[in-house]
Amino acid sequence: MTEAVLPTLLHQDPHYFRRGTGSGWSRLRYALGQALWTHYDSSTLQFNYSDIVGSVAAVAISNAYYADNRNAGDAAAKLGFPIATDTARNILKEFWRESSIVAKDEIHEDEISEVDERRHRTNCRLSRATLRKH
Repeated sequence: MTEAVLPTLLHQDPHYFRRGTGSGWSRLRYALGQALWTHYDSSTLQFNYSDIVGSVAAVAISNAYYADNRNAGDAAAKLGFPIATDTARNILKEFWRESSIVAKDEIHEDEISEVDERRHRTNCRLSRATLRKH
């Protein structure tokens, strides 16, 4: 629901796009922020409704199915887990290449940024073309 249905309905792109440049702290803030902010089809940033609303819907379905655990504390814990795992995944995606590159010493940082920028532009074009067909 958070990766396909809601992003399509809300015209949001759930993919994480690496920043790849800047200080470690600015990149960390960017990775943390991507849990709450996402790219709209026009590449502008907006609140990540698809992920948050999808997680809330999943928690609501879970609480309806398991009737014994219907309290706010359990619901908050269930809601916090997917957001925390998305945030951790974003941080890994942001810094993983540098950690593997340091070990291999094969690719320079500017090459990584260029590849990510081309991938981002291609993804935006593909999502717009797909929406026009429908």
